[in-house]
Amino acid sequence: MNIKSKVYFLIVTCIATVILLFFIYKNTNKNIVYKPKISNEVLINPFMGWAPDAKYKDYIQPHSLVYANLYWSDLEPSKGIYDFKNIEKKFNFDYWKSKNVKMIIRLVLDYPNKENSMQIPKWLYNEIGGDGTWYDISYGKGFSPNYENETLIYYHEKLIKALGERYNSSSEIAFIELGSIGHWGEWHTYEDDKIKLKFPDESSANEYVKPYLKYFSNKIMMMRRPFKIAKQNHFGLFNDMIGDKNSTDEFLSWVNNGYYNDLLNTDEPEMKDFWKRAPSGGEFAYGDQSINYFKKFSIESTIDQLKTLHTTFIGPNCPADRDNTYKESYDRILNTLGYKFVIEESKYFKSNFTNNINIKLKIQNKGVVPFYFNWPIEIVLIDKDHQIKDEILLKDDIRNWLPGENIIKANIELDKNLEKGEYKLALGILDPSTQKASIKFGNDEEVLLNYFKIGSITI
Repeated sequence: MNIKSKVYFLIVTCIATVILLFFIYKNTNKNIVYKPKISNEVLINPFMGWAPDAKYKDYIQPHSLVYANLYWSDLEPSKGIYDFKNIEKKFNFDYWKSKNVKMIIRLVLDYPNKENSMQIPKWLYNEIGGDGTWYDISYGKGFSPNYENETLIYYHEKLIKALGERYNSSSEIAFIELGSIGHWGEWHTYEDDKIKLKFPDESSANEYVKPYLKYFSNKIMMMRRPFKIAKQNHFGLFNDMIGDKNSTDEFLSWVNNGYYNDLLNTDEPEMKDFWKRAPSGGEFAYGDQSINYFKKFSIESTIDQLKTLHTTFIGPNCPADRDNTYKESYDRILNTLGYKFVIEESKYFKSNFTNNINIKLKIQNKGVVPFYFNWPIEIVLIDKDHQIKDEILLKDDIRNWLPGENIIKANIELDKNLEKGEYKLALGILDPSTQKASIKFGNDEEVLLNYFKIGSITI
């Protein structure tokens, strides 16, 4: 064979080898598309759903939240002595912790009642010289303090400091509702032709908010309606008249358009996108009459309100203690509230020449809000004995998963020491306080507790 023939033969051989290697690569690196089965099951996930009163136990309907009104008179019965032991006993802190149920708290200084009792301590009442008004109105009886009283403001900050030292870093506290001013801590006081209970000016009112910002730096906070200070600090909001369409429409008008606050004599801003950063909560209106919101003639209106409000949780007035007469309505509501992550598609390939997997996940949030905490997302490899053999944390921030389609793209590197065999790929979201997967996806293939299949590979 002459030199020319040898060169020709070498070129042909090289080309054939390249073509062969290309086809081998193509055949071993095809994208695998996996579409998990979707479930219509009602999901009881963290930080959403019903939030009944923490004082009681053994609710009929499932829930992951409870709610507690903290009276100042209970918290600090003696000046400077904070009775957390009795408060935590009253609201069953240990019990709810054992159930992994988180708590929403609201500080209350004035709760209208039948007994004409105060919710500020007796010692504080004496120190402010009884500065305020005893009332007997349609809401009930009680004492509305003068919120501009400097002594009251001073001791309020000390109380919030003590609460912050106790609960700011606690994983058991979900959200903080403000709280502090007005009947039920709802930032309004009663007035009619006969009586006008004093509401603080804007400067004084803000003095009740500032300690929360200072001492609850780790917590998400909420207010009863839009305020400048609420918008500036990305607070959530709560509507305690859910179900009442007229009241809810008024609340939504405040949220979407802003409003004139005749108690503060101020123009308050709109907060139409607040739910993207912090929750929309509240409770059903009118106590036991709220049962009507679950009946056939009103359930569509209730669902529409919750969607428009972008509601995450409802409580303490909620049907968690009711039987299953309206279970279908309860399930529809629970399927509307909060977030609902559904894995729609997984597309991935693993090269035989590397330990890497390129993966693209399509996650649909079929809820009305994102998840508000920066919980890590991970992909795991599970062997035939149902053991996790590799864990890879992703860089995506779950708080960005707004309603609609969300895409995750990742190039993940597998453990080089994995044994040969078949592995299931699964997706999980970790609770940082336990380092366990703790959120359920709206899919059927739960291969381990709170881990959902997104494919399989062979090593």
